[in-house]
Amino acid sequence: MGVPPLIYRLKNDFQELSRLMDAVEQYSLIQRLDSRTTYALKLAVEEIITNTILYGYESDRAHEIEVRVTVEDDELILEITDDARPFNPLRVPAPAMAMAGGGESESMETPASLGLFLVREVMDDLEYRPQPHGNMLVMRKRLGRSPSMGRS
Repeated sequence: MGVPPLIYRLKNDFQELSRLMDAVEQYSLIQRLDSRTTYALKLAVEEIITNTILYGYESDRAHEIEVRVTVEDDELILEITDDARPFNPLRVPAPAMAMAGGGESESMETPASLGLFLVREVMDDLEYRPQPHGNMLVMRKRLGRSPSMGRS
């Protein structure tokens, strides 16, 4: 019998995010995920939860976010469900990068769009599922495969 999924419920509070990240790290160790997969998982969790807390809610009242991490066969599956306003992150365009006069890159978009771009780069598949009272984002990463960053 395999390792059960990690199911973590947190409030829309940044203090809870650090506890979630500790739980994700422990789950990665239990599952013996390689460092690239662990990095992709942690990046995706932190970026999506951060964006949800910062931009998903119109009030400061407490809301619940659920994170579920499962390893099935040769695939890591990350599901994040919230009760935030409807938002499909797959519709956010990749940030436009323009070269400034000195050869430095400048993002022409918001930090949120850069984070979503990074999540799309390190995960193999993303699927948005609207919920009756919120959102679900399902992200998949094939195990044993390096992230797409840097590929030609």
